[in-house]
Formats: sequence, structure tokens, C-alpha cells
Amino acid sequence: MRRKDKEITDPALLSAVLREAFVCRLGLVDGDRPYVVPMNFAHSGGCLYLHSAGEGRKIEILGRNNRVCFEAETGVELVRAEKACDFGARYLSVIGAGPRRSSRTSRRRAGFSTSSWRSTPGAGDGLTRRRRSAR
Repeated sequence: MRRKDKEITDPALLSAVLREAFVCRLGLVDGDRPYVVPMNFAHSGGCLYLHSAGEGRKIEILGRNNRVCFEAETGVELVRAEKACDFGARYLSVIGAGPRRSSRTSRRRAGFSTSSWRSTPGAGDGLTRRRRSAR
């Protein structure tokens, strides 16, 4: 990171950003082209749980290349100025990278039932119930 004075290294603050963020952007590489997709997510126990259908472009890409990156932010504020070049933004963000790992069913349920689930309160419980009843 170029601006070390802006880097967040406190695990509690990193967790707070993930707790407050509404969307996580997942970055993938499709051959030689980048692909970024906004996703619903949960954060629990140091893991990100991303909600996704079991098919589609994202799943196809992950089948060929499991290296991913992600970004989530909170507290976004536009900083206005007289000149266009002086405009900016204030925010807190978390960026990470690594291999994508599939979660086991019980672990995935735990992630989606957490209070960190980015949706209507209790939605994670509903997802768990629907998944169980679909079997």
C-alpha cells in the first residue's frame, strides 16, 4: 500500500468495516480479463461467506481459477471542491486476496445465520431453513 498512514491493521477495525459494509465486490480473472461482481456476504470467525447461485459466469471462472480478491467499504462520503481535480472521497475499506475455498454445509449455514449477514434481519435463518427443506 502506497499510503501506509491510511492502512488499517487493527483486526477490530477491519471486522467493524466488514460488519458495516453492505456489499462485497469479488474480483476474478477470466483468462486474461478481470471480472468484478458485487455480492451479498456475511463475515464471521475471520471468514467471508459469499452468497451465490451454483451456476453462472462467476462459478465457471472459479472452476478454472480459484484465485480471488475482494473489497468492501463503509462510511463513503464525497469531498466536494471548486476544481474537478480536487474532488475526492472519504471511506474505510478492506481489501484482501487469496484462494477461494468452498465451505462445508454446516460452516456455510453458520456464516449465513450470523448477525453479520448483509440483508434483512433474520434472512440468514430463512436461507438455512430453505436449504434444509430443499433436500
